[in-house]
Amino acid sequence: MELHQLDLNLLRVFDVVYAQSNLSKAAKELGISQSAVSNALGRLRDALGQPLFVRAGQGVVATTYADSIAPQVRQALGLLQSALQEASFNYRLSNRRFTLICSDYSAAVVLPAVMVRVQQLAPGVTLHVVAKHDSGDFAAALAKGEADLAIGGLPFLTGPTRQQRLFDESMVLLGRRQHPAARSRLGLQVLNRYPHVLVNPYGHWLPWEQLKEKDGVEIEPHIAVRVPTYLAALLLLEHSDYLTSCPKRLANLLLARFPLMEIKLPMPLADIPVGQYWHERAHEDPGHQWLRQQVHEVCLGM
Repeated sequence: MELHQLDLNLLRVFDVVYAQSNLSKAAKELGISQSAVSNALGRLRDALGQPLFVRAGQGVVATTYADSIAPQVRQALGLLQSALQEASFNYRLSNRRFTLICSDYSAAVVLPAVMVRVQQLAPGVTLHVVAKHDSGDFAAALAKGEADLAIGGLPFLTGPTRQQRLFDESMVLLGRRQHPAARSRLGLQVLNRYPHVLVNPYGHWLPWEQLKEKDGVEIEPHIAVRVPTYLAALLLLEHSDYLTSCPKRLANLLLARFPLMEIKLPMPLADIPVGQYWHERAHEDPGHQWLRQQVHEVCLGM
């Protein structure tokens, strides 16, 4: 069929239904009724001459034909959206929503100041925060336009992904108050003596890697628990002799609110480069440029 014969709005409906696998959820996201979604899918099916979805339980499942066209439809809609983007971005009047990928570290350390700044400058702009714990999801979410920015220590992001370094973060060792390690003179051996709660959701580095062997001490902590967030870690520390490595800026916030203490080491753990990351497709977007500028300027004061 010819493109001029197709209502492009039907492709938007197809894209959302494909992502949600549920007509009611798609209708809610699109701001239309479920019957309107069904009608649009029927029109698109008739235009293409191929079935697109079949019912399964409470949702729908894409046909093999739908699977084959979905990536190209998503890419085409993204390109069209970029082409229609305003030449300038009036942040004072905008009601745009930006989606940020943040860990609990980024949400606690970076996001509050960014939120205050955005609210002051652009009261209609909203920030939507999502979490990702699989490193493979980051680049895909940015490429598909499911997220605008990823903020954190994410040096593994490669490909058509741009980045800007915001600051370097140091790591410290935390334990409960009155932890026996605070009264000992174990030095680096403290890392080996007590079990460790490892917060490393992306699995690309360990905070003690640069201390593999120092002063004849082989550093091989026993990792008793792996968790995806620092909130989970501090709850485990509170009533045990576990230790955890934590970014310094976040540790300062936690030490003021929870019964924890910093366990001093004779030499520092690894530093983390914290940055903001975005896909090449959004690089020239004026609104995106404005948001990146706000994040950068906020972090200059950290």
